[in-house]
Amino acid sequence: MGVWVTPVYAAAVHASFGVSTRVGSDTIPPSTPLLRDVVPVSTSRINVTWDVATDNYLLSGYRLFRDGIQIATTTQTSFTDTGLAASTTYAYTVEAFDSSLNISSTSPSMATTTFAVPDTPPVVPVGTTTNTHKTSSTMLLVLQSFSLTPTERAAEIKWQTNINVRYVISWGRTTSYELGTVSTSLFKQAHVTTLENLEPGTRYWYQVQVEDTAGVMQVMKTGEFATIPAFQSVAPTNVRNITVAVTDTDVRLDWVNPELSPGSKVRVVRNYLFYPFSTTDGALVYEGDGTSVIDTSALQEHPFQYYTIFVIDAAGAVSSGAVVVASRVPGIPSASSSTIPTSPTSTVASSSVTVPDSILDESGDVAVLHADAVFIRQGLVVQHFSNGMKLDADIPYTVYIPVVAVVTHLKSILVSIKDPTDQRIVTTYLLKLNKNGDAYAADIESPHVIGVAGMTVEVFDFTQASVRRLTAPIIFVASQNATRMFPDNVVEFARTYGDITAEALGAIVLCLWFILWRRRREDNN
Repeated sequence: MGVWVTPVYAAAVHASFGVSTRVGSDTIPPSTPLLRDVVPVSTSRINVTWDVATDNYLLSGYRLFRDGIQIATTTQTSFTDTGLAASTTYAYTVEAFDSSLNISSTSPSMATTTFAVPDTPPVVPVGTTTNTHKTSSTMLLVLQSFSLTPTERAAEIKWQTNINVRYVISWGRTTSYELGTVSTSLFKQAHVTTLENLEPGTRYWYQVQVEDTAGVMQVMKTGEFATIPAFQSVAPTNVRNITVAVTDTDVRLDWVNPELSPGSKVRVVRNYLFYPFSTTDGALVYEGDGTSVIDTSALQEHPFQYYTIFVIDAAGAVSSGAVVVASRVPGIPSASSSTIPTSPTSTVASSSVTVPDSILDESGDVAVLHADAVFIRQGLVVQHFSNGMKLDADIPYTVYIPVVAVVTHLKSILVSIKDPTDQRIVTTYLLKLNKNGDAYAADIESPHVIGVAGMTVEVFDFTQASVRRLTAPIIFVASQNATRMFPDNVVEFARTYGDITAEALGAIVLCLWFILWRRRREDNN
């Protein structure tokens, strides 16, 4: 009787998880794997490859035999047999087995003969190139062809050598090749491999190392490439001025929409554990083009509910999200704070964004977050957060932080903006990875009102604790389209409404004076 266990994985945000098991009889063996190639590569090595077997439940691996004697147990479908004698014929078979130790029938045998020992050393070719490498005292390795074809999230590498080699390819976003390696145990002349799980629109460096049949290991090629940028619409601007009101267990949310393009909509998502980080990261509360919603009985089972309001345009692009928390616990504010848990974010490695020296701490490592790493972009103008900011009251702006300026263990980044007309109204936004993968960003609607506000940037680590908080004032200044208070005098009226010329203003004043003079004369008469 076989016994198998099916693991059930829980999301990282849950405090507990369950594991279920299945117990039963599994007596069906896997299918018979068939040998594909048995190829000699030297006087003492043979490459053996075979097809994948299948099983009714869980295939566990393969057993490889040489001349009826087991020489390997592996989960791969290839093996290099070493330590063989020259000019000798060897026969191979393979079997598959499953998790209940059921064994397939044995594959048909395939045989081959190792190379003979040469009578005289081969002649060393005359002349070398930058891609020619010495592999022993008698032979030269020549790279006959090489191509690298990147896509959005992968890169295919093909190359040909004049002798059999096996390889190790390393890659990364720096010449330290820190992101990963891929290798093979087979000695071949023609090679094809794919680097996977890459980021779109990102530059990578790679190194190809090879080993010949004599055991000589060397770097054959190094270089760099860039993946193709992913197509993605520009993220729409977030909503602003979110207010929350709690009545018993009901929650009412109100907000101000940006100028919605045709086909755009607002989606409100709720989660009782953390701020929803995506449009599917919780329960759907509302979807439409309105500016308010009542979430009935939202606090009946849970004392907290965390809301994120997303703007989605007609092309499917999603804003970073504006957030707010509702609570029926007395004394807990209905807004974000350093004690409020946040949604987990994916860790992104360093990119090619230039980081100011001031972002490095005394040890030379990237600090948690330096104020000089927070930027405000409005149109073509970019300002440092630490300098204090003057923003056009009528133009949306973007808060962004380069990926390399934030240590990798950070969990979420929030930015909170006070309303210049009522600083008790605070709107909080999630900073999310932008389409280029080089910065965390949030697009924010301007208040359309002149005044002084405040901005706070907070970063959270995996323990859901605020590890850095930066605060700076914002001054929203007038533009030609800005909302203005009614002018205090006629001169200010003329400056505001440029359609009234000085001559027209003088004519109006002259007419008013004439009317008043005539009325006074009539009264005297």
